[in-house]
Order: sequence, then structure tokens, then C-alpha cells
Amino acid sequence: MSELIEEGEFDEMVPEECKKMSSASKIDDYLNSVSLLALIQGSATAPETEESKQLISLLTEKRAKYMSLNLTNCDNVSPV
Repeated sequence: MSELIEEGEFDEMVPEECKKMSSASKIDDYLNSVSLLALIQGSATAPETEESKQLISLLTEKRAKYMSLNLTNCDNVSPV
């Protein structure tokens, strides 16, 4: 086994799902594999709060697949 590790062949034998991923890689993989609903104030093109701007910026930067819902237009929803 030591020989395989030294020659770099051991890593090739380990399935991808068993290899340790960095947190950033895990987040990127997750964001790229699912659809997200961003609950924001305003729209994705014109967020009304700093938190909404930050969320949209992060999702855009990570190229996440998402849809946004403007909470300011929803009845019975109060901002936290």
C-alpha cells in the first residue's frame, strides 16, 4: 500500500465520493446541483436591502441556479 501511495496510484483507486472535499468545493457542488429559492426584499436585479444584495451577489458569484421571491409583495409575510 505504501508503494501505491508513493507512486500516486492509490488516489486513483479511491472513489470520488470518498475523497475529502474542501468546504468551498462542497458549497459549490451543492449550489450547482440544486435549485434554490432566494427569499429577498426587492428583486434579483434590484434588491432593496443589504442582506438581499449580499445573498444575490453570493448566488451570482457561485453561479447557483436560483429563483427569487420578493417578500415585500407577499401578504402575511413579515421581515425578520
